[in-house]
Amino acid sequence: MLLGCIADDFTGATDLANMLVRGGMRTIQTIGVPTSEPENVDAVVVALKTRTIRPEDAVAQSLDALAWLKANGAQQIYFKYCSTFDSTAKGNIGPVMDALMRELKTDFTIACPAFPENGRTIFRGYLYVGDVLLSESGMKDHPLTPMIDANLVRVLKPQTAHKVGLIRYDIVAQGPGAVRERMTWGASLCVLACAAAVAAIAITTDRTPPGYLDGMLVLDPLTRLVKVVLLLLTLFTAVVSRESNFTEHVGEFFALLLLATAGMMFLVSTENILMIFVALELLSLCLYIMTAFNKQNIQSAEAALKYFLFGGMSAAFMLFGLSLVYGLSGEINLTKIAVKLAGAKLDPLAVVALLMVVIGFGFKVAAAPFHLWAPDAYQGAPLPSAALIASGSKVASFFLLAKVMLVGFAGAEGSAAWRNFTQGWVPILAVLAVLSVVVGNLAAIGQRSVRRLLAYSAVAHAGYVLVGLLGGQPAEGMASVLYYVT
Repeated sequence: MLLGCIADDFTGATDLANMLVRGGMRTIQTIGVPTSEPENVDAVVVALKTRTIRPEDAVAQSLDALAWLKANGAQQIYFKYCSTFDSTAKGNIGPVMDALMRELKTDFTIACPAFPENGRTIFRGYLYVGDVLLSESGMKDHPLTPMIDANLVRVLKPQTAHKVGLIRYDIVAQGPGAVRERMTWGASLCVLACAAAVAAIAITTDRTPPGYLDGMLVLDPLTRLVKVVLLLLTLFTAVVSRESNFTEHVGEFFALLLLATAGMMFLVSTENILMIFVALELLSLCLYIMTAFNKQNIQSAEAALKYFLFGGMSAAFMLFGLSLVYGLSGEINLTKIAVKLAGAKLDPLAVVALLMVVIGFGFKVAAAPFHLWAPDAYQGAPLPSAALIASGSKVASFFLLAKVMLVGFAGAEGSAAWRNFTQGWVPILAVLAVLSVVVGNLAAIGQRSVRRLLAYSAVAHAGYVLVGLLGGQPAEGMASVLYYVT
């Protein structure tokens, strides 16, 4: 038997059987699950009456039909539901599909109720009866299954535990390798761009003088090293993207990837708080969009929304903190700010500013307790986006955090030593480090998802990086951060 069909009512089963016979297949149709073995047939259509009964009963009858078809050698299983998708939010199409998929040990199937012979067609996910939308046809007044929505994605989502998405016909017509081929070309161009940028940085030895453009642009061996690392991480992200097919908008995805990389490179090449905020927001906005790029995955949208809300709040804290720093010092250059804020004791307003800046950076580096966005973003984002969030953005953010603390707040370190506590950024980061290590490691123990495990591991590692930042002289702190993140 080539094809075993399970139909949810007699009329649909008859239409299907007639079509198979006209196509040249030896076909028999049964009412209910048969008890005898078929002989010399290519297809069997089992007609059930499951369209409007209780979902659990529909599942049970459909699984009985599946068991019989498999026992009689069916090579392919086809579930025939109504061509007008007659169902309610509770089923029965979704529950039966889920049960059949579990039994067949598959996590993917195609739902397409179109039946052009009967005038049922689909365009961009909307079902038409003749030339009228399903929701405007007579089916909207059906006494048992009123179809008031023609969007099949929205209709099927409440019925199934699986993710539901739409693949347009013009994409399907290109073949399964079309999207992947475009991703390969896009990734290759991105790799070439990153390689060219690395080569340009390697042959450049220019340095900017101190205070150049008020710290807007800083070029020195240290920033060149970090920029090379960021470009290599972007290159690896592009390589990972080659095997992806989560979007047809390939050009837009790689444009955002390169724009995010530009934001990271601006971040590590400035000591100007105005430029810091602008570059940080450029990076963040790109990452929010890249997290939501898989429109077929509801978790991607949920992760991006949570990422965006937390990110917007942290940006507000950071901007307010930087504004207070400017108000206290009258400067936007980190070195000049350190000179103005230096003193035996911090102004209370400076403590508030410092606290707000640390909160903003705590979100960017996913340090506890500002890490709540990370597990969902790691799990819901497309793999290349999650890779960039976990690598390049963390390197840039930690480097910037170290520069702001060691340069901008030099002389305002304070102390977290036992019985020798003094105000400053060291005790604040010490608390974040302890929380991150404890929360990250303990939360990771109970994870079953590899991505969420990596997210909590990143939280713990953020604590380890902060410990390195706290130790020794400024040069040693920066060296510790760079060694750990690169």
